[in-house]
Amino acid sequence: AVLLLAPFGLAQLPHARFGLVSFGSVAALGVFGTGVAFLAMTVLAGRVGATRAAVAIYFLPVVAIILGVLLLGETVDPVGLAGTGLVLVGAYLTSRREPDLAPTTDGGATG
Repeated sequence: AVLLLAPFGLAQLPHARFGLVSFGSVAALGVFGTGVAFLAMTVLAGRVGATRAAVAIYFLPVVAIILGVLLLGETVDPVGLAGTGLVLVGAYLTSRREPDLAPTTDGGATG
């Protein structure tokens, strides 16, 4: 992507101005939006394993729908609610613990 977009950026470079507010916004997004999320995901994966930690990604559309309704006044179609339910069911099925198999008393030999 950098190779494809670099010529366009370089062509506009003489007309560009540095803005401290823009720089601060991008820095805050990088540190808080990406850095903290990456750190939290790494800690979660270390504690519960990669498969169960990946379940956190399933909740992104759910949070997006809730924030869209609460902050932007968006409406949710029935298909959106059905999709949200499907996402939650998938998250539940993925995050369940597998039952521990009790060791056999005969050393694992089958008879």
